[in-house]
Amino acid sequence: MADDIHNYLTGRPLTAGPETAIYCFQKFVHNHAGSVATAAVVAHAIILGLVISTVMYFRAEDARQKEAIARTQAEQATAKEGAARVEAEQAKNAEQEQRKLAEDWAEELRRTLYVSRWRKSFAELLHFRDINIR
Repeated sequence: MADDIHNYLTGRPLTAGPETAIYCFQKFVHNHAGSVATAAVVAHAIILGLVISTVMYFRAEDARQKEAIARTQAEQATAKEGAARVEAEQAKNAEQEQRKLAEDWAEELRRTLYVSRWRKSFAELLHFRDINIR
C-alpha cells in the first residue's frame, strides 16, 4: 500500500488493481496537461476551420447558382426587349406604309374631285352658253 501511495503522489500508476483505460487516460492527461491542452486547442481550431470553410463553400455555391439564374433571366429579358423593339419597328413601318397609302388615296380623291368639279363647271358653262345662244 505504501508503494501505491508513493506512486499516487508521484503521478505514476497504482499497482493495487488493474489499470482501466479511463484511469490511464486521466493519468496521461494529468502528466501531460500542457501538451493535451495544446492538442485540444489545435483540434478545435482545425474542426472550426473545417466547419466555417464548409459553410462558406455552400454559401458561395448558392450565390453562384443565384447569379447564374439572374444572368439567364437578364439574357431572356434582353432577348424579349430585342423582340419587342423589332415588333415596334415593324409596327412603325406598317403605320408609315398605311399613312402613305392613305395620303396617296386622299390625293387621288382630291384630284378626282377637282376634275369632277372642273367638268361640272365646264358642263354648266356650255349649258349656260347654249341657253344664251338660243
